[in-house]
Amino acid sequence: MPRVQEDFSPFPPILLPQVRRIYPTAVRVIIHSQLVHDPVWQLHHTSTTCAAFDEQGRTLLPVRPEEMPGLCELIHEHCGGGLQVLDIVA
Repeated sequence: MPRVQEDFSPFPPILLPQVRRIYPTAVRVIIHSQLVHDPVWQLHHTSTTCAAFDEQGRTLLPVRPEEMPGLCELIHEHCGGGLQVLDIVA
């Protein structure tokens, strides 16, 4: 059954190699950057959550978790902040 492109943001092709290194079977990547308040230091900083899903909608674990911060920064740089749902249509 062919996949249907939904109303999600197009995936920038330049990010595909990095995503494939960390999530080889991902078809959708969701990234959520939020400005959060640190109650101890009384400072604001950006907290980023990234998740990837396979064809059946299952959450994937990163193969290379040490590269996750770099991937989050790349997606934030190319797609902007806030909630981004990127559909990888290969």
